[in-house]
Amino acid sequence: MSLNLIRKYLKLSRRRKCLLIEAVVMLYMAKGFLILIPLKKVLNIKFRKWHKAPEPFDEFLTDVKFALYHTDRLALWKNRCLVQCISGKWMLQKRGFEPLISFGVKKRPSGKLIAHAWMVVDFVEIIPSGDSFIELK
Repeated sequence: MSLNLIRKYLKLSRRRKCLLIEAVVMLYMAKGFLILIPLKKVLNIKFRKWHKAPEPFDEFLTDVKFALYHTDRLALWKNRCLVQCISGKWMLQKRGFEPLISFGVKKRPSGKLIAHAWMVVDFVEIIPSGDSFIELK
């Protein structure tokens, strides 16, 4: 199993490898901040632009989406979508993008209310919105 994952990782492009490593670091950094600092303050943390936005943009955004999706398996907590959104926001801000994080809720058939966070940049869903969530304004 782990040997197969290593082989898959080695076959990736250099950019995807770097983005995967960055996503893991950002994922755990975001979760650490969420444990220590209120959500409102974590969402206001901004990264200065460190890198030039790579071109083509669509391909880069697909690579970021890939990295966040695959690092999600390493999460040991329940609020995965929120942590993914925050880490993705930081990754994109470093490259000059301004992603939009949205929050929504829906009721399960059992009556239990569930929440979800998703992220969009330039009309591309980086973290999917899921189905039938009512966006909170």
